[in-house]
Amino acid sequence: MGALALAGALALAWALFWGVNSRAALSRERVLRQELVNLVGQQETVLEIVDSNQTVKRVLRATESGSPSYGKLYSRPDLSYVVVMTARLPSPPAGQMYQVWLTSSGETRLAGALSVNAQGFGLLVFEAADKGPSYDSAKVTLQPEASADPAFPPVLFWSAAR
Repeated sequence: MGALALAGALALAWALFWGVNSRAALSRERVLRQELVNLVGQQETVLEIVDSNQTVKRVLRATESGSPSYGKLYSRPDLSYVVVMTARLPSPPAGQMYQVWLTSSGETRLAGALSVNAQGFGLLVFEAADKGPSYDSAKVTLQPEASADPAFPPVLFWSAAR
């Protein structure tokens, strides 16, 4: 009888252990699936914007002499999404981040934070207020994470006035 009770207790313990591990695995799978959906959705948007004969492309140039860094801002007159890509940016120091700032009609606004990978590539996709957004200038800055205004000088810059 004792062996039967022990076997039952072991079976119950194994079932509980298996159930907890299954829930954790399912939770991880859901998170990965959502990340994949977000990535694929973003890639589709990037391709729609960048690879169109209607695309408006602006080249952001490094402000520091000799810097290999550059960027591009892409938009379309029929869509409200905007894509900013950068290349060859150095990793930001601790406590700092890259931010994209856009000026339109004299008003400068933060478009978003720009994450940069180990190769210096950054990608930001955001939705503008209206279709076919038009900008007077675009800049990528390196500044403290909690900044409310763009740092000067920017790391990358484009202006319609140039």
